[in-house]
Amino acid sequence: MSNLKNLPSVDAVKQLAKKNYPSINDFVLSSAVRQLLDEIRAKNSPLPQKNTIEGEEFLLELSKRAVDLTHELERFNLRPVVNATGIVLHTNLGRAPMPLEVTKNIASVAENYSTLEYNLETGDRGSRYSHIEQLICKITGAEAAVVVNNNAAAVLLILSALSKKPKNEVIVSRGELVEIGGSFRIPDIMSLGGAILKEVGTTNKTKLHDYEGAISKKTAAILKVHTSNFKLIGFCHEEEIADLKKVSVKNKIPLIYDFGSGMLDEYEPRLVGEEPVLSAIKNGVDVICFSGDKLLGGPQCGIIAGKKELVDRIKKHQLTRVLRVDKLCLAALEPLFRLYMDKDMARLKIPVLKMLSYNGDELKERAQNLCDLIKGDMASHLEIRIVDMDSQVGGGSAPTLDLASYGIEIYSHKLKVNEIEKRLRANEIPIITRIKNDRILMDVRTIFDNQFDIIKNAIELLVV
Repeated sequence: MSNLKNLPSVDAVKQLAKKNYPSINDFVLSSAVRQLLDEIRAKNSPLPQKNTIEGEEFLLELSKRAVDLTHELERFNLRPVVNATGIVLHTNLGRAPMPLEVTKNIASVAENYSTLEYNLETGDRGSRYSHIEQLICKITGAEAAVVVNNNAAAVLLILSALSKKPKNEVIVSRGELVEIGGSFRIPDIMSLGGAILKEVGTTNKTKLHDYEGAISKKTAAILKVHTSNFKLIGFCHEEEIADLKKVSVKNKIPLIYDFGSGMLDEYEPRLVGEEPVLSAIKNGVDVICFSGDKLLGGPQCGIIAGKKELVDRIKKHQLTRVLRVDKLCLAALEPLFRLYMDKDMARLKIPVLKMLSYNGDELKERAQNLCDLIKGDMASHLEIRIVDMDSQVGGGSAPTLDLASYGIEIYSHKLKVNEIEKRLRANEIPIITRIKNDRILMDVRTIFDNQFDIIKNAIELLVV
């Protein structure tokens, strides 16, 4: 390259860029041009090597790259993607997509002032939980409820509020001392909450007499934990809520249930085996906590529900304020729980429940529609066909359950499968897929109808 002193000025590059793209953001464009010029000075330029850095050709090339970089800098890091993996509650992709009724209410509350802690009847300060507590209780049958920022926080808060010296031993089955994503470990959370872990039973079998034999004057509660991302099979046994309740009543100690997956009722028959929230409360659990962004189908939060006397103690604990949710979470929960007032409406409107309830014929038809849409744009190097595949619930729910599904398989005689996957992931709206047997797989269970055109347009770019 010639002398770097001959590099075009920032203004010169900007003027040419704005001539072709008059609406481009001026501030971001300036940053982009400076970044490119700095890279050239550092001899780390993304531009093709030239014999000169002077002249109209180089200036034009630099302005085009500046426009591209401006668009990259303007793009949000947290943005929507097409989930073609077939994993309904994909933790890395934000878990549960929310219903339209929920997102509309979030937007309305977010762009205005709200009644977050204001009582319209009295004109006085109100409670943020008043907007949702009665609705949760009506749906679940609980006496009281409170919401914190995730289920791990809910477990920590419950243990902190209900296990205090001298009664601070909490009984847990050895088969339920789990570790879930993010190194969340039940023993560590119990210790942090001030509870002393009292292990009972064995890894594979814990019976009522194990619980009964561990109860003492120091016992604060019995804790049952949903095993989340694994399942014991074979020679194993765990006690049901209804049976554990008999022990807790006899000994006058509360029964707590950490039910992470958050399935309210048996909306999907294939998920039977995980006692849902409504059933657990009906069977006598004193306090239950569950996630909002898993099978419930809402925002990230931890919902605590149960007996009023215990939930009131939890509400008064100092950690409740530390772990409280914001107005956007509450704005999401209210319309979500209103949908649950009608079981059929919940299945129809809540994406997670709808995805899990698809039958084979529906999925095959959707796969055929997607295949027909994109086949017209196929190049000679692409092969696209409908295939059967297995979906997963994900999010630590029903880890052993595979859901029969359908989707499309893409193979190229020209492009390597990793290159196709990379291009789809780099799409304007990224498309996240699976790779199997040197083929790209897209499971239609987790693809929305309005995303079919996004896939079509991305396939067109593979054809070029």
